[in-house]
Amino acid sequence: MSMYNMDLDKVIRKITSIDAQTVGLQFPEGLKMQAVKIARQIEEETDATVIISGDPCFGACDVSDYKMKGSVDLIVHYGHTPLPLKYEVPTLFIEAYSNIDIKKDLEKSLEHLKDYYRIGLVTTTQHLHLLNETKDFLEDNGKEVILGSSPSTRKGQVLGCNFSSIKDLDVEIILFIGNGNFHALGIKLFSNTPVLALDPYNGEIRSMNEFADRILRIRFARITKARSAKKWGILVSTKEGQYRM
Repeated sequence: MSMYNMDLDKVIRKITSIDAQTVGLQFPEGLKMQAVKIARQIEEETDATVIISGDPCFGACDVSDYKMKGSVDLIVHYGHTPLPLKYEVPTLFIEAYSNIDIKKDLEKSLEHLKDYYRIGLVTTTQHLHLLNETKDFLEDNGKEVILGSSPSTRKGQVLGCNFSSIKDLDVEIILFIGNGNFHALGIKLFSNTPVLALDPYNGEIRSMNEFADRILRIRFARITKARSAKKWGILVSTKEGQYRM
């Protein structure tokens, strides 16, 4: 079984329905290893030619529609939920939900959560389907679980650029399900609440407190150094989701 549900049937149906002759594939770094396999399957099952984007991809704000405009009939963007934007090229978003079983990790997390009762629960796109299971498990073990929400994200979801679902969340600690430090650090800095990160890919459970303190010290040192600058340059992305003049 693949680690992620790449929903190839949905992709094939979309390509067929619009008779796309050329298809662009875009992946975040963690899913790029799937690119060639998916491209071959699409070309075997349709008449389309597939182009794989090698550019970095950090979110739904990062769709390669300007670069691929005129070159492809459809972009298949993996790993993110769509934003309410107008894209230059028709774009199909595939969330690529993880197939990982987190039951053992949840059991381990109870030791780290033993001093907390009211818990905020958040994750990224790949694990949104695990939130109800996680919530039920924690509640069965005597916890009160809060799933934050916002108009721009799904319930319990955080983005690298959007932590509004945890704004003013009345909890003692936030449990984040996902890999790496990027989102967990953002949650800690945004909420100033203790954050426990559960990484379902390696079974690691860690507090973000010390890491966040170290990042803040580095940040303040750079701010202090930058105070001596006389001229500043500001870079603004031309991508639809990032163009915030």
